[in-house]
Amino acid sequence: MNLIRSDFRLLKRILNVWSREQPAVMALLEMLGRSFLLDNWMGVRNYLGPERLFAGCFGLGHLDEDEMRK
Repeated sequence: MNLIRSDFRLLKRILNVWSREQPAVMALLEMLGRSFLLDNWMGVRNYLGPERLFAGCFGLGHLDEDEMRK
């Protein structure tokens, strides 16, 4: 865990692999869309789990946006 926290490039690589290996989660998040995710963040988080939601949003590029960081 300390290694991942200290090396952002490693975290990005891990999340990219995860995104490729979880096509169902990625397809669901892509289908829901950015605006739905913003409006229903807690519900989707409770459904998928915080780790999957974070990894999926990272894979879709949503974490680069200011609104998703709140």
